[in-house]
Amino acid sequence: MAKKASASSNKAAIIREALDKGIESPTAISAYAKQAKGLEIDPKYVSVIKSNIRTKGRDRGRRGLSQDAQKEAMLFALKNGTIEKAKKALEAVRNDAAMAFAASMGGVDRAISVLTDLASHVGGQ
Repeated sequence: MAKKASASSNKAAIIREALDKGIESPTAISAYAKQAKGLEIDPKYVSVIKSNIRTKGRDRGRRGLSQDAQKEAMLFALKNGTIEKAKKALEAVRNDAAMAFAASMGGVDRAISVLTDLASHVGGQ
């Protein structure tokens, strides 16, 4: 005889479903469960399950990288010859203040945009 799924695993599945739909607030997830599934889930329970989901995601470490991120890393390593050479290239970027700033801003174009905006606020050149 097949084992029946527990109510808590059904609740966790509903919480994951709501998170996948972009619903983040425990109260909103609780309302979603009631409206969509007819199941009452305490917002405190939602918070616990969300925390468990996040913790499990962190535990996966590198395996948790998206396929796109893995592909980008592989291409970067290939362009630099080896993984060690790619790491050295990134260290060089980290040690260059301008490059580190651009990287922290999400790219050179974004860094220039931020600096332009800042200049307009402080009367810069």
